[in-house]
Amino acid sequence: MTYGDVAAGCGYPGAARRVGAIAHQSAAELPWHRVVASGGRLAAVHDVPHQWQAKALASEGVSVREGRVTEFESVRWFPPYDLKEGYD
Repeated sequence: MTYGDVAAGCGYPGAARRVGAIAHQSAAELPWHRVVASGGRLAAVHDVPHQWQAKALASEGVSVREGRVTEFESVRWFPPYDLKEGYD
């Protein structure tokens, strides 16, 4: 799932950067490592390189190469509901 996917799912298409800002200010226990930039690119936060995200994804069986999730479209996740509406 990309930052753009989250933004669009919440009813704010085009607000990917805002989602990224929120993600990187949120509680550490939230699984934001699962959200990537467009095309499967890993996110670097300020001076922190993306290696932490690659390790976290790899621990969940997601393959990363050269700063990108490999075969991104095949592992990209979409929620089974509208994010702005929540669960039924």
